[in-house]
Amino acid sequence: MQTRIHKVLLGGLKSANHFGALTDDKGKPLDLNATAQAVNPRWPPYTDVCAETWELYPHEGADGKHQVWVLRANVRCSCAGPCHYHADHGGDAYAATPSAPAPTAQPARTKHGAALGHAEAMLVGAELSALAAQAKAVAGDPAARAKLAALLVADAKALDLSAAELEGELGVAGVDDDGLLSAPGAAAAVLAGSSDVASDYYAVACIVKLHQRLVHRVHALLARDWPQRGVAKPMRLAAPAQGGAQ
Repeated sequence: MQTRIHKVLLGGLKSANHFGALTDDKGKPLDLNATAQAVNPRWPPYTDVCAETWELYPHEGADGKHQVWVLRANVRCSCAGPCHYHADHGGDAYAATPSAPAPTAQPARTKHGAALGHAEAMLVGAELSALAAQAKAVAGDPAARAKLAALLVADAKALDLSAAELEGELGVAGVDDDGLLSAPGAAAAVLAGSSDVASDYYAVACIVKLHQRLVHRVHALLARDWPQRGVAKPMRLAAPAQGGAQ
């Protein structure tokens, strides 16, 4: 991976809601806050969530075939404090930066408890083989390429993924050590349906599917896992009885 991708999954400048762009196993759009509050009614609503990918790990078997692809990302809620990519979230970074730093011995409390986490998405061997076979089948068929490209474009657009971002994550053979695309501009050519390189269709299809699964994993983390940990608040002991023991 040459490029890390930072995406605001909920909120931000564009009022993003990548969760609502995907559906669950029953065909219903993912609803982050409704799911979280069903687990824990006291869980505060999320207003701003982002994720930053940092590793794409394709693993080959002894026969050279891909056995697994893993996309790893860091996840954070706005309650964790200012994000490193403040401009993506909107607002005035200068005004939001305190004039005096918080004491390091007293980290800020968060309403959500867990505010930072790690998520990863995975494609396994059978899925990778099916995607590779489809890519090989469509590479020489302009009509089939156009049909697949249209699906890829729609899914990438729903997650606000550009061709340049996809290419940055996949890398280009000969340009970086782990490059998975054949040439610069290959991701754009795949999305346009103009490429006839099967491996490029395979790589782009894999990374788009991984991003979809990453959003699902982030949704599960924020809506099901974190709310089970309870709401963070200071512990207060009952006041002692007035007048002492009788």
